[in-house]
Amino acid sequence: AMAGIIAGCITVTGLASILINAIVQLAGNATFIGLILTMVCCIILGMGMPVPAAYVLTATLAAPALLEFKFSLMSAHLFIVYFSAISAITPPVAVAAYAAAGISEGDPNATGVQAVRLAVAGYIVPFVFMYRPALILDGSLPEILWTAVVATAAVYSFASGLEGYLHGRLRFPLRLALMAAGVVFVWPDTWADLTGFAILGAVTAHQYAIRKNNPDPVC
Repeated sequence: AMAGIIAGCITVTGLASILINAIVQLAGNATFIGLILTMVCCIILGMGMPVPAAYVLTATLAAPALLEFKFSLMSAHLFIVYFSAISAITPPVAVAAYAAAGISEGDPNATGVQAVRLAVAGYIVPFVFMYRPALILDGSLPEILWTAVVATAAVYSFASGLEGYLHGRLRFPLRLALMAAGVVFVWPDTWADLTGFAILGAVTAHQYAIRKNNPDPVC
């Protein structure tokens, strides 16, 4: 009920159109910037709210902005649902992390940061299916299968780089390379895919070579 009241106030006062225009103008023709801005809006508006209420609120504001960038209606709303839910674990107002910290008697902010690291796939997958609709089964069977492979590689690369571990400890430059590969995989282009797989393959081969010479994976 409260979400409905807030959504109604946003519509009546014209805040929705103002926010949509602001996102479109700031992003210009850069759809990726538009997605980043929409993600930030969804996380901020979803802080401290249960997921259904957060979705109702953010869908009123963010969905029209995404439709302005010619994304499909289904992918736009799935993007909003993802980040409305992720707001529960995203610092500084990570209500789920605060609840978990109360159970574990840990630090809420540290718990929130760890939650973000563990749920990194949730921050990457929405961008993948916005540019690659085949991930939400909007495409031919070969496209769906290839997109699933690319999305898996993107999550694997980014998570390995963020955690700093891939068949052994990763040095900082290699971590950056893997995170860059995870971002490159998002772009729907054959050369981008080949570049991402080349980076992932090179780092993996390097780590295997180190592990072969030194069996201790932490060295």
